[in-house]
Amino acid sequence: MIGGSLGLSLIGRSLASTVVGVGRNPEKLRLAVECGAIHEAAENLADAVDGADLVVLAAHVEAIGGLLKEMLPCLSEGTVVTDVSSTKVKIVRFASELMPPGVYFVGGHPMAGSEQWGVKGADPYLFENAYYILTPLPSTPRFACDRVKAMAEGVGARVIEMVPEEHCPKQSPHVAGYIYFQQRYAAEYVQGIQAAA
Repeated sequence: MIGGSLGLSLIGRSLASTVVGVGRNPEKLRLAVECGAIHEAAENLADAVDGADLVVLAAHVEAIGGLLKEMLPCLSEGTVVTDVSSTKVKIVRFASELMPPGVYFVGGHPMAGSEQWGVKGADPYLFENAYYILTPLPSTPRFACDRVKAMAEGVGARVIEMVPEEHCPKQSPHVAGYIYFQQRYAAEYVQGIQAAA
């Protein structure tokens, strides 16, 4: 659903010249082309990433490592790879150690979603005003971060950059505190509006 929503938004806003999708289910890929979430479906990961400037891994967190290993030989110099998974520390470290020279990984986590699944639940407005967390390492080149940031901002998200360790509230109590206060005061604001109505 995240990948389909991202594709719909990128294509709908003319932010990407070509959006290529790849997956295990040909029927879902056909549907993704039909609904405009991708321009074309690739038969394999190598074909999907060939010549790409930006690769977005919109897969389950446990699949990311295998996908990274599989695509490595096919990535061109200057390619930036990102993901949309909710965990960051292990993925970012693993990816950064794996990337060949001239290929960069920037962890990403859009704070958006719904109860819908798959491309049928894709929403081109899903990222509007949603936070999109980027977790580059200090060694990540600025241009790589900026490429992912431009994509996220282009689809309407508000980008926050932090190191991977800050992304996990268990490892970073101040992030958990920030979320608590944001939710608390947002709730009070809504209650105030309702009381005034």
